Amino acid sequence: MNQINELSALINQTLDIIRN
Repeated sequence: MNQINELSALINQTLDIIRN
């Protein structure tokens, strides 16, 4: 479950960078 949370955080950071 922890790996999924880390992956989610990484994806969210990436999307944040793309939006800005």
